This record gives sequence, structure tokens and C-alpha cells, in this order.
Amino acid sequence: MSSREPRSSPDLPLVALPQGLLETVLHNLLANALEAGASRVEISGHAAGTICVSDDGTSVPPEKAPRIFGVYSDKFGGAGLGLTLCREILRRRGGDIWLELPSTFVFRAR
Repeated sequence: MSSREPRSSPDLPLVALPQGLLETVLHNLLANALEAGASRVEISGHAAGTICVSDDGTSVPPEKAPRIFGVYSDKFGGAGLGLTLCREILRRRGGDIWLELPSTFVFRAR
């Protein structure tokens, strides 16, 4: 298996999201990782039904971390709506998403 092939934990928790919404959340998180220059992305499941998406790309500077889920113009020319959309999807389903520095997004839906 090459380092660019997807790998995931066999013990990922069940996520209470319709398939299309889960795909949207994961797509946005993976797109962010690739835009940050990641060569490795890991998706893993943890206690209490949380899923973590970690990468080895450029980290979010600590001073910008509190604002990353708001609407902003990003350095890659995008609208900066991906993380805002992820948070809205998850909160409407009783969940949430947060960043654990340097570059791990953790989310949970109920």
C-alpha cells in the first residue's frame, strides 16, 4: 500500500449522520488537509463516539485557532466556508467539531 492510499481504523464509531452529511464533513476536512500540504491524513475513532482527522500539513497558528470555524477568506482563494459548514451540520445534529492543535479536527454527532 502506498502512503497516499486511504487507511482508517477498523474500530471507527458509528456516527449519527445521514451519509451525504457525513461525506460533506469528511470532504471538507480532507480538502483542508490537502490544501495545507498534507502528505498523510489519518482518520481514527475514539471514546464517546468521536472521530479525529489528523494530518501532517501546515498547522493552524494558535492565534488563529479560535476563528477557524467562522466565515473568512482563506489563503488558497476559497470562500472559507468549509469548516463553518461542518460545524453547522454537526450542531444541527446535536454534535460539535473542534480543533486540537496542531492539526487534528475532532467531531461528534448524536
